[in-house]
Amino acid sequence: MKTKPIHTAVKKHQVTSKNIVLFVLVGILMVGGLVFSQRSVIARDLSNATKHKPETFTELYFDNYNSFVKLLKPSRSYNGQFSIVNHQANTVNYRYQVTEIENGIVVSSNPGTVWLRNEQSATLPFSYRATKIDNSVEVIITLPDFNQQIFLRAQS
Repeated sequence: MKTKPIHTAVKKHQVTSKNIVLFVLVGILMVGGLVFSQRSVIARDLSNATKHKPETFTELYFDNYNSFVKLLKPSRSYNGQFSIVNHQANTVNYRYQVTEIENGIVVSSNPGTVWLRNEQSATLPFSYRATKIDNSVEVIITLPDFNQQIFLRAQS
């Protein structure tokens, strides 16, 4: 059996040790890079999560609701107003629908649109009437794109 000289075995062991040290260093650098890059991603996500995001909404309401005539005289027309207020943080084209129903039958349905900048409002007119005595009248204002409705009910 042939034996290897001791200095050859030591050199191979040194080469293998150098490879292991090199491999460990590369691994440490890779893990460090990953941790550093993930830290910036986590910081960004945390920053986005904690930023104050304003609530966005739209106001839709009747102006002076309590002053609306709710006991109607037949064939007389009554006027009212409703308002839309934009709190959507950008300009919005609001589509609206004014529907008048008398005794369960749609008498009129009038669509409209209004452009509003953020924090801007619009006050819009409408009219309603009962054609006969003892009829119920309902006015429905709808913002179809925002799934909002308001109702006015009156009786003749």
